[in-house]
Amino acid sequence: MKSKPTESLFKGAAVLTVASLTAKILSALYRIPFENLVGNTGFYIYQQIYPLYGIAVMFSLNGFPIYISKLVAACPDEASRNNNARHLFAILSLFGGALFGVLQIGAPAVGYLMGDKGLTQLVRSVSWIYLLVPFLAVGRGYKQGILQVLPTALSQLIEQSVRVFLIITIAFFATHAGWSLYRIGSWTLTAGVIGAFFAFLFFSNFFRQLFFREKFNFDKGLLKKLTCALFSEGLVICFYSGLLVILQLVDSFTMKNALEAAGNSAVLSKNLKGVYDRAQPLLQLGLVLSLSFSASLMPLLSKKYLQKAFTEYQRTIGFAVRVCLAISAAASAGLFILMPVVNETLFGSKQGSFALSVAALSITEASLIVLVNSILQSQGQYKKTVHPLIIITILKLLTSYPLVYLWGIAGASFSSLLSLSTGLIFSVAMLSGLGTKHFLKFSFLYRLAICICIMSLLLICSQIIFSLYLETNRTASLIQCCVTIPAGGGLFVFLIRKAKLFSTEEWLGLPGGRWVVKLIK
Repeated sequence: MKSKPTESLFKGAAVLTVASLTAKILSALYRIPFENLVGNTGFYIYQQIYPLYGIAVMFSLNGFPIYISKLVAACPDEASRNNNARHLFAILSLFGGALFGVLQIGAPAVGYLMGDKGLTQLVRSVSWIYLLVPFLAVGRGYKQGILQVLPTALSQLIEQSVRVFLIITIAFFATHAGWSLYRIGSWTLTAGVIGAFFAFLFFSNFFRQLFFREKFNFDKGLLKKLTCALFSEGLVICFYSGLLVILQLVDSFTMKNALEAAGNSAVLSKNLKGVYDRAQPLLQLGLVLSLSFSASLMPLLSKKYLQKAFTEYQRTIGFAVRVCLAISAAASAGLFILMPVVNETLFGSKQGSFALSVAALSITEASLIVLVNSILQSQGQYKKTVHPLIIITILKLLTSYPLVYLWGIAGASFSSLLSLSTGLIFSVAMLSGLGTKHFLKFSFLYRLAICICIMSLLLICSQIIFSLYLETNRTASLIQCCVTIPAGGGLFVFLIRKAKLFSTEEWLGLPGGRWVVKLIK
C-alpha cells in the first residue's frame, strides 16, 4: 500500500502534467489565429522578441521552481523553509531587476543587433516580466516543495489564458483600427506581463505571510551557498526546459541579418522570417506529448534511483526512451510529409513548407535530449548535462548565419537540426558512460522504422489521391488534414501494437493504453 506522501507526490505530478500540457497547447494554438490576423511581417515582429518572454517563463515556471521545490522539500521545518525562501527571493529579485535594467537600457542595442531598430519598444515592453520572476519562481517552487501543486497549476493556466485572450483581442481590434505592426507587437508582448501579474495574485497572500510574519535577517553564508546552487543546477534545469527558446533567440539575432546580406530587401527578409516562425507552434504541439511524458517520469526515476532499485530503474528508462522515440519520430515523419497542407490550412499559404518540414525533424532530437537530460538529473548529474547544452548553443551560433546566407530560411532549420543531433549524440554518450546500459535494441528500431515507413507511405498516397480530386486551396488542405492526420495516427498505433513494440503490460501503463489493448488484439 502506498504511503500518503507518495500518493501526494504522484497525484501532484499528474496535476502539474495536465496543467502544463493544457498551457503548452494554449501557447501553441493562439499563434495560428494571431498570424492570420497580423500576417507574416506582424508575426516576425512578435516572434523576434518572443524568446525574451519565453526565457522569463523558463525561469519562473519550468526552471527555478523545480530546483527551489527540491531545496524546500529538503528543509527539516517551516522556519528553515521560510528562511531559504526569503534568501532565494532576494537573490532572484536582484537577478530579475538586473535583467529588467539591462533590457530597458540596452533595448536599442538589442534592436540594432537583430537588424531592426523598430523593435526597441517591444524589448522594453517585455522587460517588465522579469520583475515578476522572483515572485512566481519562489511562490511556485515553495508550494511544490510542500506538495501543494494546485497554486502552480492554476497560476500557470490563468497566466496563459489571460495572455492568449488579450493577445487575440488586441490583434483583432488593433488590425481593424489600423495600428502599426510594431505597436501591435508591443501591446501583445505586454499581454504576457499582465498574464504573469494575474499568476502572481495566487501567491500574494503567501508573500505577505513570508515577509511580515517573522523578522528577516540576511545570512551571508547561506546567501552565497544558495546563489551558487541556484545559478548552477537551477540554470541547467531552466535552459533544458527552454531549449527551443534558446534556438529561437539565436535565430532572432542571425536570420534577418543573414537574409539581408544574401541580397533580400529588409521588407522581404521580415516576411521570410515570419514564414519561418510558423514552425514554432507546430514544433510545440509536436513536442508537447513527449515532453509532458518526460516531466511526469522524473519523480518515478528519482525514487527508483535513490532506492537503489537499479533493475527497475533501467527498465523504466528503457520504456521511457522507447515511448519517447516512437511518439516523436511519428510526429516528425507525419509533419514532414503533411507540412504543405498543414501550412496552408493553418496559415493560408504553402510558402516556406520545405523549411518547416526540415524543422519538424528536430522534434525527435529535442524530445530525446530533454528525456536523456531528465535521466541524468535523476542521477544527480547536473554538471554533466551542461556540456551538450553548450555544444548545441555554440553550434547553432556558428552555423545559423552562414547556412541562412546560403540556403535561406531552410538554412535555419538545418542549423537547428545539426545542433540538436550533435547534442543528442553527446547526451547519449554521456549516459552510456555512467553505466546506463543500452536500452534500444536493433529489433525495436527495425520494427519502428517499418511502422513509420508504412504510415508515411499512406500519407504520401493520400496526398496524391487528394491532389487528383480536389483543387489546390485552403479548404482542400483542411479536408486533407482532417482525414489524413487521424488516419495516419490511427494506423501508426495499430502498426506498433501489431509489431509488439510494447508489451501488453506497458500498453496498460500508457494513457489510453487500455483502449488500444481492447481494440487491437
